[in-house]
Amino acid sequence: SGEATRFVEAALAATLSVTTVDAADPNLTKALATAARFGSGLVVRGVDEAWDPVAHPLLDAQASASKRRPAVRLGNDLVEVSPDFVLVLAARDLAACRSRALLGGRVVVLDFSAPTEG
Repeated sequence: SGEATRFVEAALAATLSVTTVDAADPNLTKALATAARFGSGLVVRGVDEAWDPVAHPLLDAQASASKRRPAVRLGNDLVEVSPDFVLVLAARDLAACRSRALLGGRVVVLDFSAPTEG
């Protein structure tokens, strides 16, 4: 839900700079590269509705050796990844993410849903 996402954003903001972007945003690749390079937090909302696999190298930890830090290919760019970088993928429909093989063992899932029966 939006409330759970806001909770995670606030918790991250206590320790680092956080940016929020929609998964369908055409600037997603740039936001990923900037957050990874400078070690900030990035919350991507709506991954159950739209998803660009450009982030898969980050999720799969496909880092190559670099002079200073590990680097991943995001689109056409090789981006050094700060050890402080945090990526949060937010979805309302977890089943939709699983059916698209978005998660597929790549991420840790925190399910903030509450049962309708008590």
